[in-house]
Amino acid sequence: ILQNDSTMTTKPKQPPLHKNNRLLIMEVITLVIVLLFSSFVAAPPEIRVNAGDIRIADPCISAQKVLDWEFEGNSINDNSVCDNDGLLGNGKATLATIDEQSVLSIKESGYAVRSTPPPVRYFNNFPTTRLTTAFWMKSSDREGILVSYSVGSSADHKNNEFLIQKLKENKLRIYVKQNYKDFDLTNSIFNDAWHYVGVTWDGNLAADNLKLYIDGTLVDTTKSLAVDLSLQGRAIGSTSLEGNGSFVVGLGQNDKGSGYSSNARYQFAGSFDEVEIYNVVKTANFFERAVGLNRLCLFKDAGMTI
Repeated sequence: ILQNDSTMTTKPKQPPLHKNNRLLIMEVITLVIVLLFSSFVAAPPEIRVNAGDIRIADPCISAQKVLDWEFEGNSINDNSVCDNDGLLGNGKATLATIDEQSVLSIKESGYAVRSTPPPVRYFNNFPTTRLTTAFWMKSSDREGILVSYSVGSSADHKNNEFLIQKLKENKLRIYVKQNYKDFDLTNSIFNDAWHYVGVTWDGNLAADNLKLYIDGTLVDTTKSLAVDLSLQGRAIGSTSLEGNGSFVVGLGQNDKGSGYSSNARYQFAGSFDEVEIYNVVKTANFFERAVGLNRLCLFKDAGMTI
């Protein structure tokens, strides 16, 4: 039986969504998702820090220059970032003007020590594997200790961890971990004129690791100093200096930071200026430039002019 098509009912066909309508729906859905997500994200909490909790990295750890004493003003301030200020000792060391320069003037048994009481503060970040020490000095005294660095007592053989001593025989004796090397000087530096002294040491080298420069010129080098360390039970092959020691200008130490010698043989008399210590090995060019550019005025008594 055929039915008339005109009697059939059909559901009207929905028109397709317009492209703009689809975009609008997507934007609404995106907005809803963003609002829902933001409602679950908490605001950052307020940060409260106590002063004692703040930890600031020590700039001295990465610095090459760890001491710079220029002896300007009324105190021994360290111009490096390591805060290794010094202290005049026992009234026989003063800050004075000599040859139109502000310098450290030392009489016998006088000294300047890396110490800021109270309490005594030892050297911050003293070089342990590579070392450069440089300074200007003026003296007519034939004997005495120029600088000393001690990490212990003479009884445990740690008082001469690093030391520079002048001898009567126109020599400089340099100690590294109780072992020493005598350097013969062609020209005297104890003639009451200013001279620039530089010492480098590299504990990573087994040969030619200790060098002495005078007035910008390499005097000599030595082999294997402080490599074979069998002296008094010190470990053989130990090539690192110990840290946290006491640094003194103008006098030796029988004990770390004390026990200063009363023997005139170990006492310096004269003047110092621009005492510097680096934890790298400086090259010959460094010492040449220091003499040629930085302090020509100190050599007026030798006939040099600026």
